[in-house]
Parts: sequence; structure tokens; C-alpha cells
Amino acid sequence: LVSVHSDDPSYFGGYVGDNYQGLHDSLGFDIGQLADLARNSIDSSFLEPAVKQTLRIELDEILTRNQS
Repeated sequence: LVSVHSDDPSYFGGYVGDNYQGLHDSLGFDIGQLADLARNSIDSSFLEPAVKQTLRIELDEILTRNQS
């Protein structure tokens, strides 16, 4: 799975939100593609399954609110 992260952003710059914005601005990623990357980061994490499910639901709710 491919996902977007940041590595020591206070030192190198590039907070994760900035990295998502860069994908949109520079490469034309749309909201669906960015959401897929966010889902991948949830799915590939070491979080407990219940926490992953909660985060997926939150992501879907955010996407639904922003489609209106």
C-alpha cells in the first residue's frame, strides 16, 4: 500500500497536510485519490482493528460532508 507521511517535519518541513496539498497542487491528485492514500495509511498502521475502523468511518464522514 502506498501512503503519505512526513519525516521530522519541524526540521525538514513538509508536515503531512502540506504533503497532501503538494500532491494535489503539483500532481493533480483529486479528493478520491487523496482519500485512498489516507485509507492506505490507516490500513497499513499498527493500530488495533477497532481503531482502524473508527478512523475509516471518520474519514468517510469527512468526505461525505465535503461533497455537499
